[in-house]
Amino acid sequence: MTKAAFITNFPGNVDYVYGFGRRAKLEGMADFIPGVVTEKDFMSRKDELKDVEVLFSTWGMFSPTEEMFAAMPKLKALFYGAGATNHFAPAFLAHNIKVSSAWIANAIPVAQFAAAQILLGLKGYFLNTRNMKSKEAWCDPQWRKAPCIFEERVVLIGAGAISTKLVEMLSGMNLDIVV
Repeated sequence: MTKAAFITNFPGNVDYVYGFGRRAKLEGMADFIPGVVTEKDFMSRKDELKDVEVLFSTWGMFSPTEEMFAAMPKLKALFYGAGATNHFAPAFLAHNIKVSSAWIANAIPVAQFAAAQILLGLKGYFLNTRNMKSKEAWCDPQWRKAPCIFEERVVLIGAGAISTKLVEMLSGMNLDIVV
């Protein structure tokens, strides 16, 4: 059976990301070393890591040193249950270790949240909640404006996975979307 390990500087994130039975499912598919390996305890656990072929991580992943890579001579892949990998992936790729990220999957809930915030902003929600502090304010028509969003301009900075999903979500709402 494939030898595997969870690795991150924030062990609590493993339970968060790999919760709801996902960790148990993975542990049924591979032989995991106990617990979560952190950068701080890595070298004290190097004997456990010598046969590891697959690492699973999430937020808090660090870029291993050459000594750490040498301690994992059988390592073939890192599965990263989060988005951006630019701060650690180059080190793995330099050792011909495959890196897989959940960046597309993570873009979906982030885009959903951003779409909700955009629509709330366009409808005046934030202004209204800030200004609705009294009964008098509630009666003042200037604070109850709920502008139409028809052809309002929404500017998205960047054209990555999140922006791409946002364009999909907002495209049927007659908005002027600029990326």
